[in-house]
Amino acid sequence: MKKYIFILLLGLFFLANVSTTNAATIVPTIKITSPVEAGETQVDIEVTNFNTDMDGDLVIEIGDYRDQWWISDTVSFHVPELKKGDQINISYIDESGEVTPFQSVTVADPLLPKLTLSTVSNKNDYLEYTITNYNERFLNGGLIAKVKGETFESYIDKKTGLIIFYEPFKAGTKVELYYVDQNYREWYLKTVTVVDKTPPKISVPSITNRTTTFKVTSEKNSAVSLKIGKKTYKGKDLKNGQYQFTISKQKVGTKILITAADKLGNKQTKTITVKLKSGTIISMKDVTTKSTKVTGTVKKWEKGDKVIVLIGKKTYKGSIKSGGSYSVTIPKQKANTTVKVRVIDSVGNVLDTDSTRVYTTKYVEIGMTKKEVLNTQWGAPDDKNITIDSWGTWEQWIYYYGEYDAQYLYFSNGKLVSIDY
Repeated sequence: MKKYIFILLLGLFFLANVSTTNAATIVPTIKITSPVEAGETQVDIEVTNFNTDMDGDLVIEIGDYRDQWWISDTVSFHVPELKKGDQINISYIDESGEVTPFQSVTVADPLLPKLTLSTVSNKNDYLEYTITNYNERFLNGGLIAKVKGETFESYIDKKTGLIIFYEPFKAGTKVELYYVDQNYREWYLKTVTVVDKTPPKISVPSITNRTTTFKVTSEKNSAVSLKIGKKTYKGKDLKNGQYQFTISKQKVGTKILITAADKLGNKQTKTITVKLKSGTIISMKDVTTKSTKVTGTVKKWEKGDKVIVLIGKKTYKGSIKSGGSYSVTIPKQKANTTVKVRVIDSVGNVLDTDSTRVYTTKYVEIGMTKKEVLNTQWGAPDDKNITIDSWGTWEQWIYYYGEYDAQYLYFSNGKLVSIDY
């Protein structure tokens, strides 16, 4: 009998040891499910093989901080704000007090948006961004821009977006960009500088057909050039915001395109039209049916200017002497032929024109016919009155020139019979 009791007790002892050993050998396996990143204040742990036979605690240690909580399928620890480089150690303490280390992880930088940005200039009032490492976690946060104490927000709802400033900032202004996470913590991302998109101004004096040298005023250290037709001229930088150009004389109406570009690539163009410089005056002496030269004077002329005489479709050329006089040889002309004289510059611009009518004689005489009077310097009247009666035809020709208000010629039957001043 005693023998059987001993065997029974031995069996019970063996079963107890086996049960304890099996329970003790069930070790949890864990997975940290929350981000292990700087700024976080919670560590979430999932026990992937949780069993109700597990009767212990999970322990978390971060530097001097330590906490523990009874084991379940998920355990959350509220911890001091994590910092980059912190070591998080997770262990398990079973009911007997035996400690099993599980996992040791290092806190990393937080997941922050990486941005591709549009240029922020003094010409626009917004900033476009693209998140190149877009993650759904960003949907719980936003981007802010800080400019001179003001804050401008943009909630993240997709990988692209805008930050609206409502008005442009001056060139050189600093714009600081931050990411705001779901816990309203701000993370500095980068600083961008408002760039200058204002093209340099161009100031140009009047350019005339006489101009060969002039200065253009623009922004310092710019590249200033001009184009006339297919030819391009580069300005000489005078280091004071002025650029000097030397060009050949141009035809009136020629378009000159001036371009100024600053170091940032901002360009401004301005078109100048060559104007006629007034002041040159040409005059001519009377031309009669006996004349073989057209003579006169030119005032305010320049070297290279010439005189041309136009009679019908023919042109006769002459030069200007040092005193301003000119003489152009022509064939004799019929009375009442129109003779024009012009002064032109070296590129063909017409500076001034004068004209006259060829006549036979300067004065009228009693007995002249109407045709003979028309061939004199008097020429055709400004007005006339005609009376026809039993005595014949009477005509009054009126001329409004000279030192009198009016001068009158009287014809009877086609002959000049009276002159009245």
